[in-house]
Amino acid sequence: MPKVWVVRDLQGCYAALKEAEFVLGEKIASVDFVHFNSALNPADWERGRAFGKSAEVRWRKCRDTVRATLFYEIDELPARLIGYVSPDPQDQLPLSDCRREAAEYYLWGAYSARENRWHESRIPSVPAYPVHAPVDGMRVAIVAEEYSRAGSLEFVRFREVK
Repeated sequence: MPKVWVVRDLQGCYAALKEAEFVLGEKIASVDFVHFNSALNPADWERGRAFGKSAEVRWRKCRDTVRATLFYEIDELPARLIGYVSPDPQDQLPLSDCRREAAEYYLWGAYSARENRWHESRIPSVPAYPVHAPVDGMRVAIVAEEYSRAGSLEFVRFREVK
């Protein structure tokens, strides 16, 4: 069953997360949405998430520290990730009692081949999306899993971009 762990070493966890395919990083003045690259430094963003079909690490800066969590689809982490998360059971959140539902979140803008960029008339600055060979009019969505408990949404995990 899926589980969430508290991350002790964000840079190490990020670099070891071979399952990630995309990074969504937010700064005060910009949003970066790129293909995953283990050489990127997650501390360059105020908050963000690196995600793929079976795992996601998300983080946010809080004053002088960075708080991060790792979501993994299976109970046992691969050995390469164990040293980067807290071993304390109090720092783990099993999601076995959650209801799981697929979701899609459509992003701002459609691709304009004439302008060679993503465009939305109501939004002045639509970020570029990590899509290979976009076609004119194409819209992008994030495929996600929503986890709810007792009718209340607890957690949304991004899985892929389509």
